[in-house]
Parts: sequence; structure tokens; C-alpha cells
Amino acid sequence: MAEATSPLDTLRTIISISAENEGVPPSRAFTGQGMALLEEAGQLNGPEWFANPVGRIDAFDWDADTGRLTVIVTDFAPSRWGEVRDKRELLPAVSDAISQLTRLLPAATRSDGDATRAISYLRDLSGEIRAIRIIALSNGSYETQQAALESIAEIPAELTVWDAGDLATAVAHTAVREQTIHFDDQPGGGVPILGPIGEHDVSSYLMVLPGGLIADLYQAHGASILGRNIRAFLQVNNRVNKGIRQSLRETPGSFFAFNNGLSLTATELERSLVGGEHVVTSIKGLEIVNGGQTTASLHHAKYHDGISLAGVSVQAKLTVLPIRADEMALQIARFANSQSPVRMGDLTSNNRFFQSIEQLSRTVNFSADQTGKLWFFERIRGQFATETAAARALGAEARFKRKYDRTRRFDKAELAKYELAWLQMPQVVAAGAEKSLAIFMNLEHGPASGGVPDEKYYRRLVAKALLWAETDRVIGSLDLGGYKAVDVGYTIALISNRTAGRLDLDTIARRQDAGDAWRDAVTAVAPEVHANLIRDAGARNVSSWSKTTAAWSAVQDIDWNPGSALTTSEPAPDATRMAVAASQAVIGLAADDEDITARERVEEFGSQAWFQLSSWAKETDNLQGWQRGIAFSVGRLVAAGKTPTAKQVTQAVKILDEAARLGFAPKRG
Repeated sequence: MAEATSPLDTLRTIISISAENEGVPPSRAFTGQGMALLEEAGQLNGPEWFANPVGRIDAFDWDADTGRLTVIVTDFAPSRWGEVRDKRELLPAVSDAISQLTRLLPAATRSDGDATRAISYLRDLSGEIRAIRIIALSNGSYETQQAALESIAEIPAELTVWDAGDLATAVAHTAVREQTIHFDDQPGGGVPILGPIGEHDVSSYLMVLPGGLIADLYQAHGASILGRNIRAFLQVNNRVNKGIRQSLRETPGSFFAFNNGLSLTATELERSLVGGEHVVTSIKGLEIVNGGQTTASLHHAKYHDGISLAGVSVQAKLTVLPIRADEMALQIARFANSQSPVRMGDLTSNNRFFQSIEQLSRTVNFSADQTGKLWFFERIRGQFATETAAARALGAEARFKRKYDRTRRFDKAELAKYELAWLQMPQVVAAGAEKSLAIFMNLEHGPASGGVPDEKYYRRLVAKALLWAETDRVIGSLDLGGYKAVDVGYTIALISNRTAGRLDLDTIARRQDAGDAWRDAVTAVAPEVHANLIRDAGARNVSSWSKTTAAWSAVQDIDWNPGSALTTSEPAPDATRMAVAASQAVIGLAADDEDITARERVEEFGSQAWFQLSSWAKETDNLQGWQRGIAFSVGRLVAAGKTPTAKQVTQAVKILDEAARLGFAPKRG
């Protein structure tokens, strides 16, 4: 295996190889790779890349749902990778883009004269652009990540910076499944391997890996190599991990006997025969689905404690899976994990709903001036600590802390209680984290049924997190006695019931404050809720009583109504069908069976057919420019075995229908 590299070095290598293979300048390759990463992060839908940039504008992207035009510009200095730069260095590119847009947008509203490719693209959007976002891709490092701009052609505008740190982090989260890791530099030309064992399309192998090699893999790829692992590294103070490190320090020769080993998955495997023995020379899409504690502990021992791993060996089972086998990989992880207790939250980590929430939490900013910190969703147990440690190792801890802090962090169980309290199921919330998450998973249109959250849903989820935190704070200050967690869930549920969901969650999210009206309501209601639960429990244990539907029914008898300052005139779009049984509750997600069918249709159309459709549309001047861009992007994602975003699927289905109406049919075979 090659020497371990940082995510930034990996990004630089990708750009270098891309530039060489495509015969383009490194700056051009950087722009292309940056846009590809933004697509995977859900920030772009199908960028239209201009062969000849319009001034400093490299590409346009259109979001039909929000009416937002995204403009891509590049800030690239070949010899200054990761270097801290003053925000004034961005001004030439941004100012030029603003000047170009100021000229192009009015020109696009006129039908006279020849139209350039940029004007043709904008002409398709005439009258529909409600917001403009300029994304600056940079290989430097900037303090400012987002900022408001003055309006462009009377359209609100903002600037978003994706610098080397952001892009390197994106690479670290996505590169492992795409790249091939080589082992031909190991002694003997590879790692000895026994197998295959099992069915042809799902074959398993047995290996013995050097401990130092495993530590190097984690150094090179960080927590991303644990992509399907149901837990992240639980840090060195975890009892199991302390034992692992003690074993490495005191009895390294016995580590193989003491340790349970690793379970690995991959998409491809290359073997060769060396001296009559089969060795693995390369693995593509390598992931550690069980053994994250062992992996990270080996890394910590070598790179932090200075412990020699010479003579340390670890047994490993490698399973080569079809490229779309996430569910099977999850089952492997589920049945293999036994070193630390496995919780419901662990087993739901790789659900697509939670993956989407994680993606949104890394990009959605709530401050009016776009300078505030993001919220951190911990999809995998221990993820916040792992990513903090990874940032520290890369010298980027200050940057990480500027974006996230512990007060704006939540996990799957907390997400579930925010939603269930708002959906008026406080008795479920009172039953604890595991029960809450299990019920939430099976809500109608919820995670288990394929529901996919969008940015609007995520913003309102964060508003509910704010409501929970403020309710907890206010009740704490009231000093009501015990059962505070129960009081919080029941108080939120009662206010939700009496307002029929008529709270302006969008404003709460934007202001990052629950508001005085909410605080006043909690101050008035919480004592009544607390007294009701204690009185009606009678001789029964209050905690046990609060877990019953009878307790919730009794609390609803409280005589209290909200003031007009608390409610809006209309219910929030996702606040329908309140106070229903858990099996009937909805959480306001866009996805349903029809959406799942649409996704399958888009993927089954096939990558080559999407490329053909994109070329046909361009040659015949059919469809709009942004639709051709989405068609090509969807084709690229399907070809790579990746899943298009919900927005891409929505538009792709419309594109398929329109192309079929116009007579397009792909050539098969």
C-alpha cells in the first residue's frame, strides 16, 4: 500500500490525474472535480459547464424547486494548496461574475439577435429566477464561508465558498468506495488470502492483515473507510478500546488471539499467484463494516501513542459484494458487530433518510448573514468525536469548531423525540430513546418506507430541535422537581395540539430562536402538565404512567389555549394529521411509493440511455439547457453506481416524459 496521505493530498492527486487524463489545465480539472463533489453533496443538480468560460463564470446550475440560479467561479492557485487566503482575493472572480450576470440577464430577456450558449441557458429561465447563488470553488482556505451580496439585476444574491478544506472533506467521505487500494508493495507482493468461499456473486475470503497496514489505512482515509460501519470510533476512553490499546502495548504478539478481527466489504478484488500462494494485490471499494474500534485503536496506538505494531496481526473476513448491495452490507455489519453493545440507533445508521439528514447538516446554514455555525447530525454513534479528532490530526480543528459546536449537535434518537413530541406522541418519547427511534422509523412515509428529507424539512426539523432545547431550559428554570424529560415531551405535545401545528417553524429556524411567545407558553403550561402527570399517576410510578396513552389523554384535558402571538394563520405544511396513532402518523416527507417507483425508473433507464438523451436534446435543440445538464449528470451518477438526489429524480422523470412525447427512444444493445 502506498504511503498514507491526507484528504487534501488525495484531492490534489485526483486533480492531477484528472488533468493529465483529460488533457486540460489543472484549474479546469479542479473545477470539474469540485462540481462533481457538489453534485454528490446535493448542492448542484446538473451543471451546464461552458467550454469557454464566460469571463470568470465556469458553469450554471438551476434548481427548479426553489427558482435559484447557481453560478460557479474558480479561485485556483497551483502552488498554494490549502493556504489561508484573505477574502479580498476572491473579489476579482466574484466581481467579474456579477458584472457578467448584470449584462447577461437583461440580454436573455430579448429574443433578437444570436444567442450565446450562456444567454440561451438563461433565456430558458426568463422570469423564473428568484435567487442567485455564486459558488466559489477554491484550493485555498478562507475564513468566510457564506456572505450576502447586493442584488444582481434586482434578484437577491449570496456567495458560498467551497474551499480546499470543504472539498477535501467531501473527498474523504466519498473517495473510498470509488478508489482502488493497492497492496502489491507489501512483502511477498500482496496480502495472503484464502478463498473464495460461498456463492459466485457474493464471495468471501479470509486474510491476515498486518496491524500497521490497518493503521495506515485509517490514517489515509479516516472515518470514511468505516462508511458502512454501524458505529464510529467510540474514542480511547471506551472500555473496549482501552483494552485494545493495553493489549497492543503489553502483549502485541497475542493480539491476534485476543481480538475478534475485522469484517470487510469491497466491490472488486484482484489476486495473483506468488510462490504458489494466492495474494490480494488490490481491492476496490474497501470498507470496514465491523471492527471500527480495532481499526481506530490501532491507528491511535501507532500515530498518537508511538506504539510499534511490528508483529501485530489481525484476522479479517472480506466479502466482495455487487455494487448496489448496501442492505447486504448492513446485514453483515449487524451480525458481525459484537465487541460493543449494538443499539437500535446503530442498526439504522445507513438508512437513506439519515444519510440525507447528515448531508443536509453539513451544508445548510441558518444565520441571516450566512456566517453562523451549522448543526451537526451524528448519523453514526461517536461520529462527532471521530470527526473532531480527524480535524485535529489534519490541523483543521479551529476550522471544524467554527462550523460546529456541541450545543448544535443531535443524533437519531434525539431527532426521533423532536418529531414524536411535535406529532403528539409524548407517551412514546417517555418510553426512551430506543423505543422512540423504533416507532419513528416506521411512521408513514418515514425512514423505513423510503422517505427522503429535503432542505425545507431539515430546516423545520432544526426548528423543532430549538423548541425542545428551549423547553428543556425553561422547565429547568421553573424547578418543578423530577421528571423533567417527561415534562418537556408532554409540554411540547400539548402546545402542538392546541396550536394545531400553527407555529412558524421557518422563522424559528431562520432566527435560531424559539421566541418569547414560545417561552411564555412553556412557562404557563409546563407546571400544569407536571401537576397533571403526578396527580393522575396516583399510586403508580410517574415514569411508568407517562408511557401510557391514558396519561396523554389526561394531559389533553388541561384547560389552556394559546395566545395569538404564538400561532400563524395557517398550519405549517408538515403539521397535518396531528394526534394520531403511531402506525398512522406522517412526518411530512416528500417521498412515498410513487417517489420510490420514480427513482427506480430513473436508475433502470440506464446510464447510456441518459447520455443518449442528453446528446439528442442538444443536437435537436429540444428540452431546456438545464434539463440537458441534469440528464447528463444523472447518466454519470447511474454509470458510477451512485444514487441521484431527490431533486434530480423529480426533474429526471419530467425529462423522461417530455423526451418520450417528442419521440425520443434510446438505442439499446
